[in-house]
Amino acid sequence: DAKAWIRLAKAETICGRPARAREAFERAAAIRPGDPRPVVEVGFTHELERSYDQALQSYQRAVERAPDEAYPHRVMGTRLLRWGQAAAAVPPLERAVALGPEHIETWKALAIARHESGDPEGAADAYLSALERHPESVELHLGLAASQVNAHLFLDALETYGVVSRL
Repeated sequence: DAKAWIRLAKAETICGRPARAREAFERAAAIRPGDPRPVVEVGFTHELERSYDQALQSYQRAVERAPDEAYPHRVMGTRLLRWGQAAAAVPPLERAVALGPEHIETWKALAIARHESGDPEGAADAYLSALERHPESVELHLGLAASQVNAHLFLDALETYGVVSRL
């Protein structure tokens, strides 16, 4: 029963035993070969042990299991961004927003990754694309305004802040 293995794995994680949790998540992954979630969880256990290369391998394996699901791409991209690898984070985040444009946090991560990898126009484009889908999102408007300030587009930023004040 995959659910039982996942419950055991989460208990092992809570108890501070990432290696044992990883074994249980691997058992769940074997039972559910098309499900990327247990494999992503394996990556998280590697991160708990600061084994980032192994974590990345798990996230890549999760993407291979479910290449048409946004979740594993999103996890890989956000982890790479967290680890300071902004340029490497852009492709999986672009794929994640293509597969799951409803997820606002993915759009924000993509914009940040583009900005941190030296593409301020790409960051603004990500915010604008996200706002086409989520026009009422205050956080996306604020992200766009910050991006505009960083690009020294102060009048544009003031206009964006004005939109926020009306939401």
